[in-house]
Amino acid sequence: GTEINGELAMHYERVCGNKGYSYDAHQTNLRYQTSGNTWAGQKMKNAQDIYSKQNPSKNRGKVSSSSMIEIGFEDCDYVALETGHNFWDSTFRNWYRP
Repeated sequence: GTEINGELAMHYERVCGNKGYSYDAHQTNLRYQTSGNTWAGQKMKNAQDIYSKQNPSKNRGKVSSSSMIEIGFEDCDYVALETGHNFWDSTFRNWYRP
């Protein structure tokens, strides 16, 4: 799920998930590239975005559940989350399903 979320966010619109959103995937990757670190894990910690400034263990490539809930999922065609079944039921129970 993690790899799929990141790849889809980079190549398609309206992709949302705990490993990134399509609306800012390009800018997120640019921040990682210019962070000055060579180790991927360190780049994530030094993302210098609003999420990592509030919580160093989070960033736009590792979005917290509370941030995703605040953003909402109304503009998402694809949602990828690493969470339990209760979240899906409580969040999407009353949404239209074709």
